[in-house]
Amino acid sequence: MDQSLQFLPRRSDTAAGNMATDQCLLDLAEQMESVRFRHYDWTGPAFTFGRLQRWTEVARLAATLIEAGCTGVRRPSGGGLVDHRADWTYALVVPPASHWFRSPAIVLYRLVHHALAEALGAVGVAASVHEGQPDSRRSGSCFARPEQLDLVRPDTDEKLGGAALRRSRSGLLLQGSICSIEFQGPGTLRSKLASAAAEALARRLDLPIKTPSFPTLPDAAYRLLVERFQSTHWNRNR
Repeated sequence: MDQSLQFLPRRSDTAAGNMATDQCLLDLAEQMESVRFRHYDWTGPAFTFGRLQRWTEVARLAATLIEAGCTGVRRPSGGGLVDHRADWTYALVVPPASHWFRSPAIVLYRLVHHALAEALGAVGVAASVHEGQPDSRRSGSCFARPEQLDLVRPDTDEKLGGAALRRSRSGLLLQGSICSIEFQGPGTLRSKLASAAAEALARRLDLPIKTPSFPTLPDAAYRLLVERFQSTHWNRNR
């Protein structure tokens, strides 16, 4: 068995293209034994929102973003609204063949965010995992306030990062974002953070790291998914 953490090359795509790639990787996971980790950029100003959010709520929360010309796309995972104009975005895909696939969501959130706190520390950003009790209040905006197991600044409890998960028969997809950091465009800090995150995740998952080329995605399936994530039906019919 070739179980490892595959640290995939960085890519840049449209909002619909990024979501289509994550969905493709999830759909292909049942054919894999390795966990896949990637980070990616956006070719234009964009925001995403959770799979189960109502469009009326999203339109209200994202009014300023929409006026600024940002493209909004509904994610395949849950969670709230995320502004991607200055964040660091990543995805983790776990195949059913991995024992981590059967882990409760809270275990995975804790593991991933402790790994990312370690990675942030390695690039000079102090971060910790918010271990407070679950907050029954719901905010439609992901970064409005920290919730249990989110990444925060230790001194102020300002939220730095959050994630959302989707589990299917094909595998498990965790999509996450880190913001409130001065990345200043596609500079070296993003790459250093990604490398540190891959190393920390590999240690906590107890897997060796491999750095393969980006997997070939089925062209027809990818194009159909891009069309889905661009469609009004997908984005607003909730």
